[in-house]
Amino acid sequence: MLFLLRKVGLRKDDAPPRAGEILIPLLVWSWVFEIYLPSTSYFKSLATSDYLDIGAYTVGGFLAALFWKIWYGERRLARKHQSITD
Repeated sequence: MLFLLRKVGLRKDDAPPRAGEILIPLLVWSWVFEIYLPSTSYFKSLATSDYLDIGAYTVGGFLAALFWKIWYGERRLARKHQSITD
């Protein structure tokens, strides 16, 4: 998703995802898979709405944000340190 946003010009850099770039898909994903699809006639027998899934999506988004902050933060510091020593 971030790659596509970058390609269409909606994202200016390759920084880790910002809060809105995590929160908006989380809300859309939760609504589609936990509210909308279980209420449609086709998916009613195939899908069950479960609020705990939304908690799992949220925890996953939080852990991913934490990972990106640590991973890209260390890379950015290493590049900054390398450019200073060069």
